[in-house]
Amino acid sequence: MKYTRILLLLITFGTLLLGSCTKPSDASGGSPNIVVTPNYDQSEAAGTVVPFTVSASSNISTNTPLAKLTIVVVNPNGSTATVGNVDTTFPANTTFMGTQYTYTVPVTAKAGDIYTFNFTITDVKGNSLVAIYHINVFKNIYQGDSVNISAQGSTTYGNFYDTKAGAANSPKGAQLNSFSMDFAYYFNATDSTAIGAPADSSTQAAYNGAINWSNPNATTFKKASLADYTNSSSSASLENLYVNSSATESSKVTHLVAGSTVAFRTALGKYGIFTVLNVTGGTTGSIKISSKVQQ
Repeated sequence: MKYTRILLLLITFGTLLLGSCTKPSDASGGSPNIVVTPNYDQSEAAGTVVPFTVSASSNISTNTPLAKLTIVVVNPNGSTATVGNVDTTFPANTTFMGTQYTYTVPVTAKAGDIYTFNFTITDVKGNSLVAIYHINVFKNIYQGDSVNISAQGSTTYGNFYDTKAGAANSPKGAQLNSFSMDFAYYFNATDSTAIGAPADSSTQAAYNGAINWSNPNATTFKKASLADYTNSSSSASLENLYVNSSATESSKVTHLVAGSTVAFRTALGKYGIFTVLNVTGGTTGSIKISSKVQQ
């Protein structure tokens, strides 16, 4: 097998930060050399294809031929996997090799996860050298946990929800920050406990003129499941959930109960999801939700 071929390796992770490579000091003692590029911090969004190149050469003093390149990843839970075991028998007298890989950043990694990559080049005498990358996954979604929202007849909590801030606002506060108000909680005899877009006619009727700002946000909703909420851990997963859902799209969701879960898309095109933790009916009731939305 010619070592000069280009190999593509698709590795699934969430939105990530590619840490600096631990550079080998000097291939002393007869060890070969290895270089992984890029060797600088790199921030990417979930779903992005990230290329890098591995090159290796024989020790400059011994010129011992190369034998094998191995790539092992240490996962956040401590388990390990060999993700690259390339050209285990390089052609005889190979003294240089170069291979290109790509990472397709996945949707499963969580903020705070750390992945460690060990790139090991070994020569025919068993001498080896390791280059190490650390991948730190960072948060790429906004999250609001256990937020109370009042219905139209109550001022106990805010009535209008800002998904980015994860906070509820009063009608006056909502008017001052109308561009950030993505939905409101209301109650009526037909819809019962409901959440609707500020642009929705039922929401506007419930608030009886309180939504008097220009261009109220036209958020749309699709029913989802609690498992969808749990599994939505990245920007890409939120978008994929909404776009690929066959549920009916609407400007409001009605008859909400504890456990109801709803995916949404804001007027700015940001995808998100919320789940209902608790709800009380009536125009003076309230709803408690947790939400996630793309940054």
